[in-house]
Amino acid sequence: DLPPSSSTSSAISTESTIDHLDDISYKIYLENPDSARKIAEKALIMAEKARYPLGIGRSFLNIGYVYWSQSYYPIALYYLNSAMMNLPKNKPLFIADCYNITGRTYAELGNYQKAFDNLARAEQFAFGDVNRVAETYSERSYVYLKLKNFDEAIKQANHCLLLNRIAKNLGNIGVAYARLSDIYTQQQEAVIALPYSDMALQLSLTVHNNRLRAHTYVEYALIYNQLKQFDKSI
Repeated sequence: DLPPSSSTSSAISTESTIDHLDDISYKIYLENPDSARKIAEKALIMAEKARYPLGIGRSFLNIGYVYWSQSYYPIALYYLNSAMMNLPKNKPLFIADCYNITGRTYAELGNYQKAFDNLARAEQFAFGDVNRVAETYSERSYVYLKLKNFDEAIKQANHCLLLNRIAKNLGNIGVAYARLSDIYTQQQEAVIALPYSDMALQLSLTVHNNRLRAHTYVEYALIYNQLKQFDKSI
């Protein structure tokens, strides 16, 4: 076999660098979203210059994650739609990720039918990947919670928790605990909700998920308010 040409080697090196930047951006977006966005934007510029579709799609996706994490939902949708238009069809797991976070974003905006539609597509493209299938159950649980269908929300959250335990995904286990706490708090079951928030907070610190940590402190305030422990709530 002939050795790769210098131009081929350079292209492979550039794509590897872009992939590495996107990996870093995704890893830190819940801990340091501003830095994650800057890294993804750098990767996007490089990917567009190199005409590297996967890099373009993943960079758009990471920027969408960042804006979602900061609650800029319409802006997040713009980048998520751009990601979907660029992700290669032979990368179904990244497409599943995109559909999943798009579904969650529509749920945040109150469009629950579009949320369910996108989550169904996410599960199809996940092809049995445990982590990604668990994500679809997590987000469905959130939608059912918004719809006040608490029984179904608990069912979906517990299934999500089971799958994440199988995958040993500590970050998503923490999110599942937080979801269960949310559900029980909204049902005025503060005593049941409290230990779930305790476990969510512990895992948020373990995996450096600042969004989850902030959410859990708000949840504590609601729980202690229900328990009439107002000093703790404040």
